Amino acid sequence: SVSLFYVLHFIRRDLDITLVAAHLDHGIRVERESKADADFSRNLAKNLGHPFAYKKLKLGAKGKEGRSIEEIARYERYKFFVESAEKHKCNVIATAHNLDDHAETVLMRIIKGTSVEGLRGIPPVRYEGPYKVIRPLIRCEKSEILCFLGAIDAEFCVDKTNSDKKYLRNRIRSEVLPFLEKINPKVRRALINLSDSSGEDSILGGNSASEVILKKGPGGAPHVKFNINDIMLTPRSTRKNIFKAAILALRGDVKKLTYRHWMDIDLLLRSDNKNSSLDLPGHITLERVHETLTMSKKQ
Repeated sequence: SVSLFYVLHFIRRDLDITLVAAHLDHGIRVERESKADADFSRNLAKNLGHPFAYKKLKLGAKGKEGRSIEEIARYERYKFFVESAEKHKCNVIATAHNLDDHAETVLMRIIKGTSVEGLRGIPPVRYEGPYKVIRPLIRCEKSEILCFLGAIDAEFCVDKTNSDKKYLRNRIRSEVLPFLEKINPKVRRALINLSDSSGEDSILGGNSASEVILKKGPGGAPHVKFNINDIMLTPRSTRKNIFKAAILALRGDVKKLTYRHWMDIDLLLRSDNKNSSLDLPGHITLERVHETLTMSKKQ
């Protein structure tokens, strides 16, 4: 994050941009460490002449409601970024994810089980509501970033939770990837190449997916309806993209969808039982009545 802030500071006039530094204390680490990082970030922004947005939470070290602490922290982080962007009238959010983060994400999803789209890992550009989220360092290796910081003699902080092996990402970073590098020293680049190719396949599979239109039922609850005969004529990859779009529109949780869920959806579509239903993560329900499939969220 420090390297990204310096880079954007150096080229701000060329790009005609204004910067705001944003720092969120999740309330996971001990008070002394988190306060030191917040003070460092505040002073860095002040010394470079930019506004500073700050927020402190008290998440603790455990997840809740079936969500891991990493999931909760990520949700709160982007919520804070959006709030800060709105307050300071920014239209772009830049995060410092790098190539190593990208490779770790791809490998983590392979281990946990994922689809072709999941292999895309961390996208270089996406949207969080009306705000564009960009990752300018996504093609830079961590070693290159550290080299840059050394070249400009810049100080930075190291988050000790990044070495805590109770988190899966940290075990992949410190144990799994070093082992794989003994087999293929360029395994990180290989994972990125896999991500790139799967991204192309995902785009090809998703181009024909139509927009999902929410409708209101008698009780006012939103839902999406599909004609099963029509949906079964689309390629499986396109069908998955359409269903994912519908789940997102209903504010469901596509990240919790597993291979088993997709198999259950296919079974529901192909079943001889014309009146059946299926529950999905995020309180989403699929209900089949003859040749009509209705997707809704439990209120």
